[in-house]
Amino acid sequence: MREIEDVEENIETNPSLAKRFTELDESKKLDESAKALLDDLKYRKIPSKLPDSNIFKFKVLNLNLVVIFRLQLIFQCCFSCFKGEMG
Repeated sequence: MREIEDVEENIETNPSLAKRFTELDESKKLDESAKALLDDLKYRKIPSKLPDSNIFKFKVLNLNLVVIFRLQLIFQCCFSCFKGEMG
């Protein structure tokens, strides 16, 4: 389960980026009810059904790093597929 440390700070400075990772209301503020539901799912419901060994938890300190990480995964996937076709 991913936890992004600075997502709330990025809502005001970069709402188009922040809305990719959290729910915003009509006024581009954090949707507190959606956050409460997600927190309940992440911290109560999922852990009650899965053993800790099946849950991968990590924190991201910078929202921009999430975007970079996603781009790296896409590149690795595309490279692997291309390499498989050529090999």
